[in-house]
Amino acid sequence: MDLQSTYVTNYGTLTWSSGTLRGGNDTEVYNYGLWNAQSDQQFQNAWGGVAFFDNYGTFRKTGTSGGSSQIESGVTSTTPAHWTLKWAISV
Repeated sequence: MDLQSTYVTNYGTLTWSSGTLRGGNDTEVYNYGLWNAQSDQQFQNAWGGVAFFDNYGTFRKTGTSGGSSQIESGVTSTTPAHWTLKWAISV
């Protein structure tokens, strides 16, 4: 799913069941609820510029065994504890 220059705010339950999320050019994703990653997919900064994934709720990985969901290099992620991701992570 292309999220170029898009703001997304989740206060409830978001189920990410398939598909790569492609952000960039000021994409900002805010999670205050449950972000449930059910497949082995990626959130990429496909267009350069700024892409944020700010998690103030719960990021949960379910649905597959042995796989991973990744926030790719170039996507910055912060929480109330002020940690920042600059490289890919696997959950």
